[in-house]
Amino acid sequence: MENCSAVVKRLTSHLLSHKIAPNSPRYKAMISKARSMSRLSQSSKSKVNISDRSSPNSTIVKSSPVPVHAGLEPSREAVGSDSAPDDSDVDSVSNTVSSVPPSEENDICLESGLDKCVKQFYMWMKSVEGGKKHEKSAAQHAAHIRTLLSLTQQNTVAALWNQSVLHTFAKYAEEKKYLPATKKSYLNSMKHFYSFATSAAGFCTEEDVKLITQMRERVSLWIAAYRKDSMIHRHEKMDADLKKLVTPQQLSHFRRSDPSVSAIKIIGRCADSLQVPVLVTQTDYVIVRDFLLTEIALANANRAGVLANMTVTQFEQARVVDGQYVISVLDHKTAATYGSAKVILSPSLHQWISVYAKQIREHAVSPLKNPPELFISWNGLALTSGQITTAVKCIWKKAGLGEEITLNILRKTAVSTIHQVCPDMSASLADLMCHRVSTAQKCYRLIERERSSVQASKKLSEALTESHQVPVPAAASVGRTAVEDSACTEAVPAGRYTWTEPSLSVLRTVFDNEIKSRSISLDTVEGKISENSILRTIGARKVYDRVRSEIRCLCNESNPSALPEECEEACHRVARMLQGGTQPDPPSDSATDTELTVEPADSACINPSITSHLVFSRQDCAALVKAGAPIIARGPIGDDRIKTVLSESFAGQRLLKNYSLPQLKNRLKYERRKVTVKLQY
Repeated sequence: MENCSAVVKRLTSHLLSHKIAPNSPRYKAMISKARSMSRLSQSSKSKVNISDRSSPNSTIVKSSPVPVHAGLEPSREAVGSDSAPDDSDVDSVSNTVSSVPPSEENDICLESGLDKCVKQFYMWMKSVEGGKKHEKSAAQHAAHIRTLLSLTQQNTVAALWNQSVLHTFAKYAEEKKYLPATKKSYLNSMKHFYSFATSAAGFCTEEDVKLITQMRERVSLWIAAYRKDSMIHRHEKMDADLKKLVTPQQLSHFRRSDPSVSAIKIIGRCADSLQVPVLVTQTDYVIVRDFLLTEIALANANRAGVLANMTVTQFEQARVVDGQYVISVLDHKTAATYGSAKVILSPSLHQWISVYAKQIREHAVSPLKNPPELFISWNGLALTSGQITTAVKCIWKKAGLGEEITLNILRKTAVSTIHQVCPDMSASLADLMCHRVSTAQKCYRLIERERSSVQASKKLSEALTESHQVPVPAAASVGRTAVEDSACTEAVPAGRYTWTEPSLSVLRTVFDNEIKSRSISLDTVEGKISENSILRTIGARKVYDRVRSEIRCLCNESNPSALPEECEEACHRVARMLQGGTQPDPPSDSATDTELTVEPADSACINPSITSHLVFSRQDCAALVKAGAPIIARGPIGDDRIKTVLSESFAGQRLLKNYSLPQLKNRLKYERRKVTVKLQY
């Protein structure tokens, strides 16, 4: 059957789990095929080990010299469920083994030489040179290599460093609809095998080493290409897990469900009959075991491997801390980093497990099958991590809560709840779950991530509104000039600010020294208003402009302008101009005498510098006013315009020859200010 490689005792019940109707043509064909394969198996004397329960990804390889491990997961795609619809078939499925052969009948057997190579690779992975991989990890890599060798359809290991093997695997992966992470796992197995082939003495020739080196680089590129897709699928799965988190209502429903009540009754019946042995059926054993596993997982959020590797001795050596029983399990995923995993049991749960270990577990063991693990199958074999998850799913489904639960979902539920309700306990929860706080925030914190995003969105909306001020960091203003600051200032409320007497009083107090010294910069304003709540709300740019206005007012008060007392007519101005053109000014003896020759009308504006008076004579000033009349009247005062206007007259050409453009520009600006002052009065 496609996507199912389970080995079961009762094929009829298993076909019903696949919704194949009895007495249908397909049903009869499969029964007939199974009988013929059974006769062939008996003739070849092949043996298949029967165990407790397979994981959702169960597969099989025949005549494999590589050690077979239950729960091994060569790919992450589910290839069919092996659990039967009734309790009698729960523990009747065989152990899963190592690989998914490409043919639909799963009966491809490799040659003995290739089997030997795969076994050598498996042993190398467990050795120091191979990195001392875990037994399950080494078996998984060996299973991948076996599948790839089957895909090549060649009886030589050299087919793995042929460039066509990658395209063959890509086509096979598309047919099986493998996830990106599964494809990366197969490619990583190829890299490990290439390292094994080049390090093993006499395994390959020098030409093969060159080909292997090239193939290793290609495989690395393929792995990098799948990395992005793998991360995208990981985030998609995290989003999908939001709907699967366990709620308090589901937990209450589970503890009041029929399977939970039945398990507690069985435990109570066994506890009351310590002297008289109680008959425990397979169904009773499975319900009690699955119930205890689920309760431990809900209370501790451990990985499945912790529960699978917890032994009877470790349970008996539990220590009491603050009224709780603490069990230390050393064999788990992150033992090298965090040491023993801690399983915390309440007194009632510890009492239930004690009854299970003494009164119920003995019905599943025998003198030949008595593993040290606490939780075992009805056939007396140790459970794997995959079977632990299947046990939790089974009783969760019997309670009417569906099958969308795994121990990883329980871990995400625990992290999301604690980080939301008790954020101070985040570090303590990380110790219990044997991972870092950053790992919890990255992989398990689901609800809090959404809520923090909502809060950030609200703050962003508030920050972008007109009524909210966005302060500029102080470091952003370091090294800026006043001109640069005019274009890059602090964002303030829109509209013009109306200064009041209290705000002006605060401004004059804070910037008293700057106003008296008549020196101010935007950096100084930003530094001072940061300590004043009133001025800070107004904004640095507005405060800066107001301080400059105060400085100008102070200058005008110290140098009052004398208004003209007589009204001059046009004939007087023409006569004075003609008189100034015929009689040159006598040279001044000092700068003071020069300042005294300024007309009364000029005293209403800012006087030019002493150097400016010495540069331009009366005749030159009059000629500039006449020739540059269009510039003084209106428009921009630029170099190009000055050249154009003054070049139109002989007097203007003489001015361009005798004076520089900056000098002419400054004098024209001064003449425009004089006209503006006269118009104001």
